[in-house]
Amino acid sequence: MDRFLYIVLIVAFLFSCINMNDPKSQADYIECRSKFDESLVKLFPDRLPNTMLGFGFAAPYEDIPGRLELTMKYSFERDYVANKAKYVGQSKHYKKSNDECLFLVNQNEVPQSQMCQGFYPIPEEAILESDSGRQAKMKTTDSDVYIIDLKAGDFLKDNQKHTRQQLPENWSHGYSTGVTTNDRYKTIQIWLVVW
Repeated sequence: MDRFLYIVLIVAFLFSCINMNDPKSQADYIECRSKFDESLVKLFPDRLPNTMLGFGFAAPYEDIPGRLELTMKYSFERDYVANKAKYVGQSKHYKKSNDECLFLVNQNEVPQSQMCQGFYPIPEEAILESDSGRQAKMKTTDSDVYIIDLKAGDFLKDNQKHTRQQLPENWSHGYSTGVTTNDRYKTIQIWLVVW
């Protein structure tokens, strides 16, 4: 009986070490991640985790910001809660996904609310989702946004013009990284936007 238990434990351990993502997705993710300075992608794992639901990437190009996002879905509540707590503990700012003070860097809009106490730049992918296959995107209403780090400055050393003219003074260049969580669906999206 003990021998059978040891075999089951060893098989379970070995199975947990196997990455279930296909090699092409894994290679694409690693290549996308490497496009950014290592200091900007600290939140992102080196390899796609088995909990990966999807990831997105856009290389910075002239006045288009660069971005990287990785969405993970957890099957077990305890895993979701533990991972969310890790990110919440690192966050500098907390907002709901429908907060008017969040500024979507990808869009060419001027920040509208004068009532906001700070500037909270995020990629639109952090709070917008497609409406059932249509092109229209709408804000998620039940997600939490945790901004872990944001800084003004030129973090893209590629000699391209990345200036975002519509941003507040001193923020024409910068980056923001954080997570968006959804308790109902047990998803965590890690994101980065650089302009």
